[in-house]
Amino acid sequence: MLRPLLLVVGVSRAVGFGIDTDPQVTEPEVTSIKVLVFDEEQAPVAPWPESFYSGLPQVDILYNLSFFPPGVIVGVEAVPSHPFAGRRLWKEIKWEGTAQLRFPDSSGAAAALEAVFKEVTAMKIFSPVYANPTIVSMPDGKTTIELDMEVAITTTLHDPIRTTSLEYITSLDHITGDSFTVTISAAKENIIDGYYRFIGKTSGSSLSLNYVKVQTLVGEALRAAVGLETYKISNLDSVSASMHLLVKYAIPSHTLPADGLCLPNECTRVPVSRLRRRTLVEMNA
Repeated sequence: MLRPLLLVVGVSRAVGFGIDTDPQVTEPEVTSIKVLVFDEEQAPVAPWPESFYSGLPQVDILYNLSFFPPGVIVGVEAVPSHPFAGRRLWKEIKWEGTAQLRFPDSSGAAAALEAVFKEVTAMKIFSPVYANPTIVSMPDGKTTIELDMEVAITTTLHDPIRTTSLEYITSLDHITGDSFTVTISAAKENIIDGYYRFIGKTSGSSLSLNYVKVQTLVGEALRAAVGLETYKISNLDSVSASMHLLVKYAIPSHTLPADGLCLPNECTRVPVSRLRRRTLVEMNA
């Protein structure tokens, strides 16, 4: 998988009274915002070989494959020769947003990180610029997430049709002024399969923000209605809008794009190498 190149901006720093300062920065500034979709070719789904069925033990319930979730390989081998051949969905797609911010001193970067973390843990992670923004609900009237908490995410598919799916907070790590990581993973009651991950990290007077969305649509009818290309582009826009929102939490003067769409100089489709594509096809053959 190709990796985006990161531009490291070097600045001179002076240390005074225990605070790392950057004399070149007088106001908080956005060094860069980048949003990527790792545009991997979807490998074809191969049927199970006839030998799969003949190798099952003579137990009636195992012949009723509807007993198991779609895509689960059932057999007698310790490890299937093609352990990924059971995939019956689009392969999970990865979208990634990054932002690099600079502040006059390290205390400003630390305060900005805490401001972003506060809003992320309040689940204000989807841009409000859309006519029908995505909303996250928490149980029992809570307003801040907790580790292993179940949350509900309501999304507008096509006004006025909305879906509400369930997810879990599967990681919640925080070192005050230094870093945080928050991961939200889909439960089975969901229109997607995958997860969201938010990371913030300070380094002196700089703050880096990272948002990764790895997911695919569940349900053949839904995938057919939406279409793979539309799904890729709409999520590219969604990640871009969320990245600008995170930056605004860090730097309140930052302006959100009016329509939430990806800006041409920020959003990139990163193709996966031919070798990687061939390997994926072979794994599913």
